[in-house]
Amino acid sequence: MAYPGQRAYFYALGQFIHAYAKAEAFVHFSFAVFSQIEQNMAMAIKGGMRISDLMPLIRRIIALRKFAPAEQKEVDSIFTQLNLISEFRDRVVHRGADPQPGNIFFSSNMATMKSVELAETYTFTLKDIRNATSDLQRIVLRVVCACHRIDAKIFFGKKKRQMFAPWRYKPLQPDNPHPQHPSNAARLKRQLRASQRTL
Repeated sequence: MAYPGQRAYFYALGQFIHAYAKAEAFVHFSFAVFSQIEQNMAMAIKGGMRISDLMPLIRRIIALRKFAPAEQKEVDSIFTQLNLISEFRDRVVHRGADPQPGNIFFSSNMATMKSVELAETYTFTLKDIRNATSDLQRIVLRVVCACHRIDAKIFFGKKKRQMFAPWRYKPLQPDNPHPQHPSNAARLKRQLRASQRTL
């Protein structure tokens, strides 16, 4: 049974995961276009490569193909933001999150950490998830434009300013920058007990 705050979280998380999968797929599709090789050859080269490995490869390819500096800067902006969102996605998907007072969600590596000193804890809001989803939707369109080297003014028209606005998702900062401190260890234990009560 979901708590009231969790219902909105599950809905936003589902939209986020869907948008991430689409962005991931379009990065894979773009590889053949960026590298100017047939799709069958592209699939043979990259196979099931993770995008964290594929993005550096694409960066090297467009440098060798002498993309204009502005074009390389655009690809770098897209991939840098996608990498930050990937880190957020990995934390939430693999660690889950628990609701806290004030519509805040708490996520940690408590289940898998080897010691309290290695703990990582983060808090985020629905706005963080929605911002990441919005960026992913823009990333898909900007990847298409970048790999086909299409003029953004033609591709986006009146929506160009919206598409190239500053990224909305900002990387989460850990709640415990010094987890080895005794007071932080006690706090982590309290949060773990609170998390276990929601199970």
